[in-house]
Amino acid sequence: MGVRRGPASEAQELYLDHSEPRPIREKIPENPKYEGKGRPTGKWRRALHSFSNSGLD
Repeated sequence: MGVRRGPASEAQELYLDHSEPRPIREKIPENPKYEGKGRPTGKWRRALHSFSNSGLD
């Protein structure tokens, strides 16, 4: 940390990252596959709703 005011070039040196770079991960996880299901249809939603409410009576 700087103790005195100085030129901008010195200030920039204080903020440079001099640490060792992080190790590179060997395997990058893959994105999940898109199954194309998207938004449910009205028919499917009504069937699901009637199925879930049938056991509550």
